[in-house]
Amino acid sequence: MAIRSQQDADRLRLSRFVAAVCGVDFGSLWWVPDDLWQREIPAFWPRQDGAHPGLCMRIGSPASVCDPWPLLLGTSSDGPLRVVGMSSQDPKRIGYFGKVLRPGLFGAPDFVVRKGAEPDDSIRRNRFKPSLSEDEQMELQTFLEEKGLWNEP
Repeated sequence: MAIRSQQDADRLRLSRFVAAVCGVDFGSLWWVPDDLWQREIPAFWPRQDGAHPGLCMRIGSPASVCDPWPLLLGTSSDGPLRVVGMSSQDPKRIGYFGKVLRPGLFGAPDFVVRKGAEPDDSIRRNRFKPSLSEDEQMELQTFLEEKGLWNEP
């Protein structure tokens, strides 16, 4: 990739920083503010304000400043992928992914708390369950392969 400007170099550095420090890896779980989901999936209208889970489908770090992290939207409605233990308030709570097949495409700035902003305004790691178990990762891979969305690293 050719870096064309200082701004491109800064964006690439930020992307690599987010990948390394935040651990935005395949199968990692996130809380994404609803306004960011609505920006990426305009048909998404939550019943209440807040955040919904996101599940990272990217394998490896972004190669360029334009490469976003694709996150599948999580809901409480039945869907093809079940993830147990999404919440500290209810450790048996199940989150479902894959009902909305189109992922949200989020860039590095979406993961960083901006100066003067609230932490809840950015994408944040699910601290109770930061990533899928090995079995859940295999289910995610199988699901992505069946839907033609799996890209080998």
